[in-house]
Amino acid sequence: MFRLSAMFAIGSTLSVLAGCANAATIGFDFDATLSTGPLAGTSFSGTGSYDNQGQTGKGQEYFSLTSFDFTLLDSTFTKANIYQGGQAILNNGVLFTFTAALIPPPNSSISNIAFGFGGPHVIGYEMLGPNSFGSGSYTVAAAPEPAAFNIALLGLAGIAVGSFRLRKAKRSLLHHL
Repeated sequence: MFRLSAMFAIGSTLSVLAGCANAATIGFDFDATLSTGPLAGTSFSGTGSYDNQGQTGKGQEYFSLTSFDFTLLDSTFTKANIYQGGQAILNNGVLFTFTAALIPPPNSSISNIAFGFGGPHVIGYEMLGPNSFGSGSYTVAAAPEPAAFNIALLGLAGIAVGSFRLRKAKRSLLHHL
């Protein structure tokens, strides 16, 4: 009987841990297209992440980006190139958009550009020279979080095993009576 109680305790603990797993680094992917200005027609993709420590899942919440990467015209931009913003914005617990104003990396092939991701889903950029403003748009999607999913599965498996053993013990007890 003690073994059965231990199995239920382990299963319950793992299920609770799965609920606590939302204090983690959450990754996201984005796809962008520049539609006006000198870079019109240019498309690129990137990734980012944020730490959702303290997330309530209610209303609009802001979290600092922990990583940010994309390549534009053979120049790789990272979180180190962000000089303003750098936040993931969530609405009711769901990633909605992000902000980041960037300057090009040193020795970049496009050293004459200032670039910004704003909300909702708007890109703006400026290059040196006439007619140098441009804009675009981007879509963002949260990457799946496998760790929390795996912990939840372990918790459910523990509960299932405990439940099976309980039924088996009850049948054995009824058989002996």
